[in-house]
Amino acid sequence: MENYKGEIWVSQPDDKQDSIFRRGEIVEKVKDTENSTIYKVKLKDNDELVDADLKNIHKANPIRFDGYDDMASLTYLNEPSILNNLKVRYQDDKIYTHSGLFLVTVNPYKKINIYNSDFITLYSANEKKCNQPHIFGTAQKAFDSLIKNKKDQSILVTGESGAGKTENTKRVIQYILSVATNVENKQSAAVLENQILQANPILESFGNATTVRNLNSSRFGKFVKIQIDSSNSQLVGAHVDYYLLEKSRVIFQDSNERNYHVFYQLLKGAPLDLLERLHLNNKSLNQYEYLKSGLTTPVGNIDDKKEFQNLINAFKIMSFNDEEVLNIFKILAIILHLGNIKFKNSLNDTKQAVLLDESNETIDKVALLLGVSSQEFRKSFLNSKIKIGREIVNQQRTAAQAKFSIDALSKSLYEKLFQYLIDNINRSFNSSTNQNEFMDISDNYIGILDIAGEIWVSQPDDKQDSIFRRGEIIEKVKDTENSTIYKVKLKDNDELVDADLKNIHKANPIRFDGYDDMASLTYLNEPSILNNLKVRYQDDKIYTHSGLFLVTVNPYKKINIYNSDFITLYSASEKKCNQPHIFGTAQKAFDSLIKNKKDQSILVTGESGAGKTENTKRVIQYILSVATNVENKQSAAVLENQILQANPILESFGNATTVRNLNSSRFGKFVKIQIDSSNSQLVGAHVDYYLLEKSRVIFQDSNERNYHVFYQLLKGAPLDLLERLHLNNKSLNQYEYLKSGLTTPVGNIDDKKEFQNLINAFKIMSFDDEEVLNIFKVLAIILHLGNIKFKNSLNDTKQAVLLDESNETIDKVALLLGVSSQEFRKSFLNSKIKIGREIVNQQRTAAQAKFSIDALSKSLYEKLFQYLIDNINRSFNSSTNQNEFMDISDNYIGILDIA
Repeated sequence: MENYKGEIWVSQPDDKQDSIFRRGEIVEKVKDTENSTIYKVKLKDNDELVDADLKNIHKANPIRFDGYDDMASLTYLNEPSILNNLKVRYQDDKIYTHSGLFLVTVNPYKKINIYNSDFITLYSANEKKCNQPHIFGTAQKAFDSLIKNKKDQSILVTGESGAGKTENTKRVIQYILSVATNVENKQSAAVLENQILQANPILESFGNATTVRNLNSSRFGKFVKIQIDSSNSQLVGAHVDYYLLEKSRVIFQDSNERNYHVFYQLLKGAPLDLLERLHLNNKSLNQYEYLKSGLTTPVGNIDDKKEFQNLINAFKIMSFNDEEVLNIFKILAIILHLGNIKFKNSLNDTKQAVLLDESNETIDKVALLLGVSSQEFRKSFLNSKIKIGREIVNQQRTAAQAKFSIDALSKSLYEKLFQYLIDNINRSFNSSTNQNEFMDISDNYIGILDIAGEIWVSQPDDKQDSIFRRGEIIEKVKDTENSTIYKVKLKDNDELVDADLKNIHKANPIRFDGYDDMASLTYLNEPSILNNLKVRYQDDKIYTHSGLFLVTVNPYKKINIYNSDFITLYSASEKKCNQPHIFGTAQKAFDSLIKNKKDQSILVTGESGAGKTENTKRVIQYILSVATNVENKQSAAVLENQILQANPILESFGNATTVRNLNSSRFGKFVKIQIDSSNSQLVGAHVDYYLLEKSRVIFQDSNERNYHVFYQLLKGAPLDLLERLHLNNKSLNQYEYLKSGLTTPVGNIDDKKEFQNLINAFKIMSFDDEEVLNIFKVLAIILHLGNIKFKNSLNDTKQAVLLDESNETIDKVALLLGVSSQEFRKSFLNSKIKIGREIVNQQRTAAQAKFSIDALSKSLYEKLFQYLIDNINRSFNSSTNQNEFMDISDNYIGILDIA
């Protein structure tokens, strides 16, 4: 770093202990010890000289690249470079930025006129489509790909609460509806188009709520499918799926949040005669227990009365009749009344709940709305029925248990109501197109997957990290306009502390600690989730359910839970184990494939070091085991071995050591395990990849490494091979593309041993000797390319010339490539451009020549990686004598590993 002459970013904490980045340049090295390297840095904004640790220094891209529209093209993709690029664009109201295949959006928190018909025309024009970053551009790419390839497309919309997920989902739908509607089908598509747009007010009323960070936060995930007839590019249908509705919000909200919008819309917007029919005579929000814990005063620019009318209009357009709408409101009223039912323990029997006097009238209202006996309804909460032997007996409930059952019923009712709305919306979509089924054989869909996300902040410790401690409220100390302070007694040491209400989160009873499905917990705030995972983790229970999701905590040690006994436990036909485990998730996918004859996918995602690679391997291990039986054991053995042996190749070329993970995947992959659904047998496999981190090939931070394979080659290859590759020097510090990162041994990584594993994997995957040699040649070429250095000519500062020591390196590369050394040298020193009808040479500066070398290196590595993927898939096909991956009777289980 001390010889680096370009600009850098320095990370410094501000007065709030947040990291801020300032541009500067290195002046000199001040100190170099075992634990730190300190540099003197001159800041650009005020010429101040500051000392900075190497770990807080990041290389900066030249200022001319600030605001670049595709960050994947930047040389340095560290945090400050990304944030600076987004900031520069944001200041110009450019809220969209490409990052390879991804589109990054920054919420403008104001209206920007970039979604009108002119912009739709700009991105859909046949002659020359706009390629500036925009959500419309992403939608158009999906549309073009669907029409061209006749395959379904999906757009993933993810981010924190308030990031703009809901808005961008709506914009994708708006765009697709516009481009898939033309003069021929305009009239027939108009009804469906209107319904698709009008489904949104219903989904937002029942599925969105006000949170700390967002007035209109989606509290569920949704997958909207817009159906297109790929033969004529026309809109023909739609479908909505949802997942993980936040049920706990129905019964409790933090003080600065709200319940779902629809409760407030009903109380504020419904006519009096409707409210009387629902026995909601009191419109005050503070009169309802399920609302009073949250905000009960007007919020921002939300007009609940107006939104109620929009909801009623949406119901009409979506073909809900009056009786259906009334029943929907009845369920909402029932939930509000249920929250007001209160219990206490009997004075005579502390294990028997009794109703408070004021709750008897509420019970009668609920029973009337449900159309059931008031007396029987009352009994159902005071007592539970359990089976002992062959007899059904009543068991007393305590007041806490009775309240728990009321809350459970309320959450269940709301979830079932939400499912009913989804079903009716989809029914309405079908009826508008006279379809009984969603998809016809000539149809494909564009799916928009909107994934909800949220974070919470609590009290900091001495390191400014959030910690949570269990306690109980003793009394309210202070209540002002800006804060409410409570005296809290901590459970671990009986200490009394003052805590602001915003830093207090309700806790589940201790008996629920370590629960195996967090979706069943009453309170799903951050401390409750972390505590639940911690309790399980201490018992080596690294897997936890959260509804349809499986949460994994990396144990950072070997746990014996993946052997054949566990495979048998989860695959046993009589009684499968339902304890959380990656095998259980894999078995569900396998069962669903066999039962429904449909493809299945498992999404594996998380931060670096979370265990994604390991869990992906475990899914594959399990599927290979259950899809192999006595009849096909011999024929499947070769394929099974190849699928397992593909992994060392993918890890060598696609994984690297990072700050957080010794073996971090630097690419995303989608592994398809092909199953014959008629006999449950393994018949094939296929691997797709995306977003390989090309920039790592030419640069790594000082505490990270390049891809494993470079170190494996230099440390493990025999001398005669290294000599053929002109890699006579095995020292890592001799190679520019390696020396910026770690060059000393790392953890328990044995590069020499891993090289042998790689060679064995190549053999099993049917790579011949010539193919393997050519692969290593490409790696050697890349290492040599990194050592080619330029300077500007003394006579012409715009003309690059080679440093003397680089001439030999150029010759090595040319020899390995089999090209003329002289022509190869010229190709970097000059570029060819077209002026009019002539092709002329243009000089390159030293910086431009170096840039072209780095670009070639990244491109070579990416093409090599694609070649490996293609050969792995070729090997899978040859082992099963298949020319095509899928036969008509086959389905696959796909494992999507998101890096």
